This record gives sequence, C-alpha cells and structure tokens, in this order.
Amino acid sequence: MAPNIGRYANKTILVSLRTSSGSGPCVPYKLIGVELVGLWLEGDELVSSYIGPQYGNAGAVGWLFFVPFAQIACVAIPGMSSPGAVNSSGTSETPPPGEPTAKRKRTKSESE
Repeated sequence: MAPNIGRYANKTILVSLRTSSGSGPCVPYKLIGVELVGLWLEGDELVSSYIGPQYGNAGAVGWLFFVPFAQIACVAIPGMSSPGAVNSSGTSETPPPGEPTAKRKRTKSESE
C-alpha cells in the first residue's frame, strides 16, 4: 500500500524535479501541502532556481512553490520497517508468536 504523503506536511522530504536536461538528484524540500495534481514545496534551491534577482532578497520572503506531479521524477520519504523485518544485528524485530510485544505494569484492578 502506498504511504499517505500528506502526513509528512511541514516536514522535510526528498524530491527530484524533472528539467529540460533530465532529472537531477533528490533535494531536501519542506512539504507544505498536497493537492490532487501536485505538491506545495518550500526550499532555498527552488528560490535560487525560479525567482529572479529583480525581487531583491527573495530568500527573506519565504516563497512557496506548487510543483505539478508531471514535473516530479521522484519523491523519497523515510521508510518504516515492516513487521518481521530484520534489523541491523540480523535478528527479527517482532517477537515469536505467543510472546507479548511489550511488557507493562499491571494496574491494581488487573492484579486482583
């Protein structure tokens, strides 16, 4: 199942934009919003690429950019490990069947 990218709003994601010369590497941008046909992004590289010098100190304005999905080559977001995934030590992250997933203290009413 595809992740809901909207939950990454106001967080940094990696995006590769299509240009006339092809696709570049993924660059960090702040995801401001998601619409049906594209993403609202904020980032210094977008300002330097698309806002001309006639706007003076454009970096101080806090420009937001709407980028249609047709212009996006790749979006990279932090992955989440799936159940049963193997961690870096080579052991499974999920407990064997029958073992509790987390130990917690019993409440007074449960112990009676």
